[in-house]
Amino acid sequence: MRNRAVVWTMATSLGLIALAIATPVVGQKSSYYVLDGFGGVHAGGGAPSISGTPYFGFDIAKDIAYVAAGNGNGVLVLDGFGGVHQAGLGPVAPSTPYFGFNIARAIAYRNVPPRVAGGSGNLPVNLGTSSLAFTVIQTIAISAPDDGFLLVAGSAFMACAVNPTDDLAAQLSMNVDATTGAGALGELGSATWQDCLTVSGFVQAESQTLTHLFPVSAGAHTLHLLARKAAGTGVLSVTNRSLTAVFIDHDGLGNS
Repeated sequence: MRNRAVVWTMATSLGLIALAIATPVVGQKSSYYVLDGFGGVHAGGGAPSISGTPYFGFDIAKDIAYVAAGNGNGVLVLDGFGGVHQAGLGPVAPSTPYFGFNIARAIAYRNVPPRVAGGSGNLPVNLGTSSLAFTVIQTIAISAPDDGFLLVAGSAFMACAVNPTDDLAAQLSMNVDATTGAGALGELGSATWQDCLTVSGFVQAESQTLTHLFPVSAGAHTLHLLARKAAGTGVLSVTNRSLTAVFIDHDGLGNS
């Protein structure tokens, strides 16, 4: 009787185990990748195959990390000695530790979310009639997690402030990590009015937009949007200004 009870219990347990295994398979919809001990990466659930996977020839593969590349799918495969092997369209694996014996067990991909910073202002800033130097009209700060680039966009609404019969030439510029008011990129955006008052009676105004890609190193950075009156006798008024920056990783390892 005791043996039959054991058999019955084992059969019941096996039935429960089989049910637990079978249920997710029937309802599964997510795609996935399976790593075998020799380094092979096998796609399942409709996932696209990964090309260029390593083949070690013996049971040494330990872990896999999926990398969502901008132009496809890629993986990083860890071997027991600490080597990291790139496959598919993921980032190229950098130099990794080599332990010399089978001790590595897991890999974690450093997925850095996009770094974005921005700022804006609406109150008018009037630039005097005599100074032709660039003046900072908007400042933002951003921290780059790695060496890479900052894609910076700046815009401002520039207009004649007073003296509608005066002439005026206005310019907009940007810089990164420069002394305030210096290091401008030149006359990236400009507007010139021969007469600040149009024939329809409205003061002349124009919206200027700039974009530029700045190479930067890892760390904190300060960005300036600048404007100046380049020529003329009129007074420049700058309003509705905005400045934004997006960090772009130079090698894709930060996934930014």
